[in-house]
Amino acid sequence: HPDTGKNPNEPWKDPNSLQLGLAPYVIKEPAEGDGERWYQWKLAEAGFHPGPVDGVWGDLSKTALSEFQRSVPENNTTPYTRLDPTGAMNNATKDALKRVSAGTRSMFGDPDNNKNNFATKDKVITRLNECKNDKPMIVWVDDRHYYTALFQVPKVIPANDPLYLNNFRGMYADGDKKVTYDKDSIARPWIPISAEIGLLKKNDSLDATSGTYNDAARKAIGPLNVTWMFDEIGVDLGVIDTAAANYDKSMIRSKKWIETVVDGQKATANGKTYTNCPEKINGKKCGGIRPSDLAKYYKVPFGVDKESLVPWKAKDDTANKMVYVLAHDDLGQDAALLDEKSLGKAGIYLHLSIIGGDGYRFSSRISFEQADGTSGLKNNAILKNRYYQPPFAATAKMRIWRRSSYRNYVCWAPVADNHWSVHRGRNIELYNPAFFHFVNEGTNPTETALNTLISNAEYTNLVQQTVTSPPYHGQASQLHQEYVWPYMNLPHVGIPRGNLNESIVDYFTRVITPTGSLVWDPLSEELLHFLLRKTEQNLGLLKGHLLAEFRATPKIDFAEYECSVCHASIIEVTNNCQPADLLNNKPCTAGACAGRFNPKANYSIDSLGFSALGYGLGAAWVFVGNDAALWTHEMGHNKYLEHSQSQPRDPANPAAADPGSPGAFNNLQHDTTVNPNPALAADFAKDQCWDRCCIMSYNRYNPRYFCGKCILKIRGWAIDTITNPAGNVKDT
Repeated sequence: HPDTGKNPNEPWKDPNSLQLGLAPYVIKEPAEGDGERWYQWKLAEAGFHPGPVDGVWGDLSKTALSEFQRSVPENNTTPYTRLDPTGAMNNATKDALKRVSAGTRSMFGDPDNNKNNFATKDKVITRLNECKNDKPMIVWVDDRHYYTALFQVPKVIPANDPLYLNNFRGMYADGDKKVTYDKDSIARPWIPISAEIGLLKKNDSLDATSGTYNDAARKAIGPLNVTWMFDEIGVDLGVIDTAAANYDKSMIRSKKWIETVVDGQKATANGKTYTNCPEKINGKKCGGIRPSDLAKYYKVPFGVDKESLVPWKAKDDTANKMVYVLAHDDLGQDAALLDEKSLGKAGIYLHLSIIGGDGYRFSSRISFEQADGTSGLKNNAILKNRYYQPPFAATAKMRIWRRSSYRNYVCWAPVADNHWSVHRGRNIELYNPAFFHFVNEGTNPTETALNTLISNAEYTNLVQQTVTSPPYHGQASQLHQEYVWPYMNLPHVGIPRGNLNESIVDYFTRVITPTGSLVWDPLSEELLHFLLRKTEQNLGLLKGHLLAEFRATPKIDFAEYECSVCHASIIEVTNNCQPADLLNNKPCTAGACAGRFNPKANYSIDSLGFSALGYGLGAAWVFVGNDAALWTHEMGHNKYLEHSQSQPRDPANPAAADPGSPGAFNNLQHDTTVNPNPALAADFAKDQCWDRCCIMSYNRYNPRYFCGKCILKIRGWAIDTITNPAGNVKDT
């Protein structure tokens, strides 16, 4: 078509004259007897991104196969068992691949439809070509991963059990090592795309914007050089909602932080600005694919040479800084793989990053310039003189979103405390600023009754094996459907009495507070992983997060008695007691005193105070409550987020322990810059640091939102070496 007068460097602003489509992963679908190539194709069809389907079982295929082996059961009946995730092909894996359905993990989502997957391939192709309407599309990167290390050596489930995944992703506090874990286990997207070349009919005008696409036209097209290029689509700050009820601009600056830091890492070349995650920051790998040498960037998001999309061979045109493919001709591809479906098209792999928020727009153009290997194209000189502007096409905007999943929910609490339907949606909203989305592992949200996952015998054995400290070791435990405390069946719910004349404060310090360290801490990890293993065995759901919402105990009541003669006092728990179990009106235990205990005072607490915990393998204990940010916090640990600072010490009592801080926090992983707001400086409980309101803080009475560093880490960036903006940089 003739020159439209528009910018040829932004072809999406002009009419299309090529037609884009999703290319098959292989032009000729391999037969099952074709060896490794058939299994690569099955992986690709299921959405596990094996890379080029060429029959060579290389590192890319092994990464995809390992992910498949961690995600799909070995068998298709209960109890489901795990494949060994070595990345090596074996008969069990081959059988599982034969069973898997095409599109198990969809590649594209529709941001205009609540991020749902496009219903059909045709709808994907329609959106792919909506460049002029500026309609965006989501490219999914599956991040159904989490830390896998254990805090304690398991005593019931063997340490070599497949449940533990051979600890392939380490500990949550490994900091920026997460970038390495991601590189090794999350495959970059491989999107097979083709540009189809149409012919003009005799009666078509020269400014026609669409040709004829049919078998006859494809066969009539001579050899043509089709080039492929891309541009970044810039930063999207709209996912960070500063108008949200929990976003207080006086105490939270996540949007401005992201804007400032990403702007500081941008690079400019040839009049274009690049903001996608860089490959390195300060010499350290950051997780992205944008190289420091922008002169090499043009080819990075494509599969070239041995990583080409079969049957086309993509080549590097170093002179013109672009990648090209020949349509209707041969650049060295396997002739046995050619068939009529490839005629009149030029196919290539788009090979995007795995960083949430990175964005691309790809374009394809027929080039009449000479490139390496195209000197034999006799028509180039004639066609170059004929066309003012070569035919081209461009894709819609593509934005990377990371995707994880909910695997199962268990309510170990009274029915009224079940927050599954409410909090899972709010959790999705809180992760949205990181271009991170949760789906259901399976079609619908899964909730499993506790009694289908663990029996009383299994529970009491776990308690016996893990709770090894007095006074609780050896006590007769019993499974309770509403409370995790193992001794609900015993008088006083198994909690010892106080000592004579022990104050209520001292009693709490000596007896009540240690219940967490003596019982919950040693029990909770393996108990949760037991529920996880039963989920896997019963449901065949091997990836995603398990959330167990729990209440430790019902309200705990205490009675304090005083002797009628010597006035000695004693405290006991009164739950689950008969009159004979209580000290009321019983003889005084103070030596030879002849007095009796009479009621003196009563106390109560809502429950024993057990911690919520984000353990390895994507499993988390979340105590009941209306705070959805708690779920987000514990799942944040699953995703390698560490604690931020919390409420500081009282300046009037500097020797006191920091009352709101967790046991450890990592300042390199958070926005620890001082917030100079004078209103905050006057109130030590609010403090002056920007990360005090981070979701990973313990400061629960302030608005909570992921700080800027958390957001980038969830997206996939390394963050240790990123310098926080000055304290006075804030949202307005």
